[in-house]
Amino acid sequence: MELVKKRGFSAEAIGKALLLRHGRQRFLVVSDFHLGFEESLNDRGALINRFQFPEIRDELLKVIETAGTPDAVVIAGDLKHDFGRISGQEWKESLELIDFLSEHSKRLIIVRGNHDTRLGKIANLRSIQISDYLRIGRILILHGHKLPELEAMRGANTIIMGHEHPAIPISDGIRTELFKCFLIGRVGRFEVIVLPSFSSTSEGTDVSSSNFMSPILKGVDIKRFRAVVCGPGLSNYEFGSISHLVP
Repeated sequence: MELVKKRGFSAEAIGKALLLRHGRQRFLVVSDFHLGFEESLNDRGALINRFQFPEIRDELLKVIETAGTPDAVVIAGDLKHDFGRISGQEWKESLELIDFLSEHSKRLIIVRGNHDTRLGKIANLRSIQISDYLRIGRILILHGHKLPELEAMRGANTIIMGHEHPAIPISDGIRTELFKCFLIGRVGRFEVIVLPSFSSTSEGTDVSSSNFMSPILKGVDIKRFRAVVCGPGLSNYEFGSISHLVP
């Protein structure tokens, strides 16, 4: 489903991934895997099986089969979960995911998120560089946990970011369920696309009852955004303005 189309580029939702076409190049942008989350819970006494990685890998494979081999896969932050260390699960699954994505794309680019402390030790084993942002023409891709440098923003008119894990509540009149979603809206001169989290251990953050975390979106009226919902499989649905969800 097409999210944004401008002169020179377009952005399309494929499940929880974003296919960005810029000129003749195609970039697959994904965010917020939080690999190692299960071990983090285990360490705190919660009994949970480590199910997330195979689900993520299988879904990514379906996305790539649908989109075709991209020129690059861009991870827009939070590949791993733990802040203060690299857990055994993070070592194993981060390397496996890097290898998997490198095999299924021409290039892998990692943008640093706030959970990616010490990720450089893992990425160095595969000679992958980690950067604070990526510029593609007038498009700025970052995680969103901090304000970008002025140099990064100069000349940009579109921001693609993660960090927020957006989801919206949808009710059938009997029960209400959260659905992950893309958020699309304007912030100053920028068109902003907020990516859903790719993690399968979290249902997302209800944007109708919480404020934005990112300083990029600080003080922004959430009613100005529209949502594209991630449904079963790789389906996406236009939800429209979320203004009626917010008090």
